[in-house]
Amino acid sequence: MKIIFIFAWLITSSLFSQERYAFVHFDESNNTKEWSSFLNESDEVLLIGNLSDQSKWALLNVNNTELAGLRASFTSDLIYWNQRRGKACTLENSKKEDRFTFIKYNSHITKFNVQDAPELFRFHDQHIKGISKVGQVLLEGFFDNDDGGFMLMRGTVDKEVIWTDPAVVNGIIEPEVYLANVTIGKGCN
Repeated sequence: MKIIFIFAWLITSSLFSQERYAFVHFDESNNTKEWSSFLNESDEVLLIGNLSDQSKWALLNVNNTELAGLRASFTSDLIYWNQRRGKACTLENSKKEDRFTFIKYNSHITKFNVQDAPELFRFHDQHIKGISKVGQVLLEGFFDNDDGGFMLMRGTVDKEVIWTDPAVVNGIIEPEVYLANVTIGKGCN
C-alpha cells in the first residue's frame, strides 16, 4: 500500500511541478523602463529576442501567480506558450553572430472556417513536423486557446517553407516572419 501511495505522490508532484512558459511580444511603444529592467534582471526570463521590425519578444518561465502579477504590472500582452519541440536553454551553445528566423503564427478562426479548423491545424502540425526533420527548428509551440504560436529556426529560412503550410494557404493561420537576434536570459544560467 505504501508503494502505491509513494508512486501516486511522485506522479502527482511531477505533474504539478512542470514548467509553465509565458510569451510576450511588445513594440517600443510599450517597452517601458520597467520592462527593460525586468527582462535584464529577472530569473524567470529564458530568452529575449530583437526582431527585424524593431519589436522585442521574451519567453518566461512562470507559474500562474507570477503571470497574473506580470499582467497587472505591465501593459504588454502575455500569453501562455506550450512547448512542443526544442528547449529554450539549449540556445546557450549559439554564437553571438548566429542568425535566427522567428515565425509568429496568428490564428484566424471565423464562422466561415471553424468547421475546417481541426483538420487544418492537424495539417499545420504535420507541416511543422516535416520542417523539424530538417533540423533547423530550435523551439516550437502553441499559445493557449488556439491563439497561434511561434517557432524559432536557425539561419535564414526561405519564406516558401512557411507559406506552403496548408493552414496558411487556407487562411486559418497567418504567419509573421522576422529575422531575429536572440539573447539568453538569466533563467537559463
